[in-house]
Amino acid sequence: MASSVRKNLSSRHFLTLAGCVLVTASQSIIFVCQLRGVLGVHVWEMPLDHARWESTLFLAATLLAIPATAFAKSGLYVRHLELMGRTQSTYFILIPAILSMVAFVVVWIIQLLACSPIEAAWDLRFYTETSCHSRYYCGTVQASVQILTDLYFTCFVFYTTFGLQIPMRGKLTHTGADRIAVAYL
Repeated sequence: MASSVRKNLSSRHFLTLAGCVLVTASQSIIFVCQLRGVLGVHVWEMPLDHARWESTLFLAATLLAIPATAFAKSGLYVRHLELMGRTQSTYFILIPAILSMVAFVVVWIIQLLACSPIEAAWDLRFYTETSCHSRYYCGTVQASVQILTDLYFTCFVFYTTFGLQIPMRGKLTHTGADRIAVAYL
């Protein structure tokens, strides 16, 4: 497999690698929070400095995880574009890809600019003087858009794969590998 990747290195490999690096960084931040004992503790049960530190790290982990998923998902879209070549069906892949990437960018910006002033997103000393919106709805919107694009993409893969003249086992293997990748993202 490694020799195949070295011979046929493409942009999807770089996108997947970037996603892996960012996910590793995000998970490392969460692991550090777990080791320090601040994960799962209410803000009012810890000193203000620890709460500031925790909220800063969680914001950083979130801001790293969003582009990580975007890069990995982009790699999946690029893979299908490479498999299909330049046909009319390419637009059916580009539509969910563009919608998905726009959703990732918008959610990332909203997460970063959740409070006014911006520092209030991670510095709890500004809490009384701020106006912050709920990040819950932002995550819900992102999840909804991603579910819709995944369903669209799944239907498209089933439609194109089951029209091929290969054994049923090959069709199921191809669509199964795609569904595992989408479920992971």
